Amino acid sequence: MILPFLVRPVFSFVRPPVFPGSNNYGPGTYGIIIPEYNTLTVTIAGAGGGGAGLSGIDDGANEYFGGTGGTSAFSGAGVSMVAFGGGGSGNWNGVNFPGAAGGPGGASGGNNANSAGAGNAGGAGYHFQGEDGNQWDGTPGGRGGFVRSIFTFGAAGAPVPGASYTLTCGVGGGGWGAFATGSAAANASANIQWS
Repeated sequence: MILPFLVRPVFSFVRPPVFPGSNNYGPGTYGIIIPEYNTLTVTIAGAGGGGAGLSGIDDGANEYFGGTGGTSAFSGAGVSMVAFGGGGSGNWNGVNFPGAAGGPGGASGGNNANSAGAGNAGGAGYHFQGEDGNQWDGTPGGRGGFVRSIFTFGAAGAPVPGASYTLTCGVGGGGWGAFATGSAAANASANIQWS
């Protein structure tokens, strides 16, 4: 016979319910509170580099470049994901053309994927249409990097629900041009999805 006062109570932890959802983010910095999840996916497509335009006739090619895209990142305890911005393209003129294309933005971290140049588009180089029908196109800026992580609740290194993380989405590089300007690049974008 087991006396009632000798029986140990049994405690069990019951997880709060998971309500699936998804949020999209544009350029800026955000404080992210991790929701309850079974699977959490964080995706960042980095900002592109700006396109360069038409410079003075005395300026050689590649003396000036479109702007570099801003860096994007998701970080917090045990997690560091980075998508660098693409590089801007070089200027051109009526003697020296086209300018150099912008280099792709790199990426690091991400337990599922990270790829240089697989993010958002760079800006177009200036398009010139001559009166004689000839046309020239400046080269585009580089695409941003791309990074993705897929986390399973309770796995090593996975974010803990309720914890605070920081997400930054960079601004696309601006176009450049003394006489005609190339296009600005696409901003970074991010998506956080949980189920």
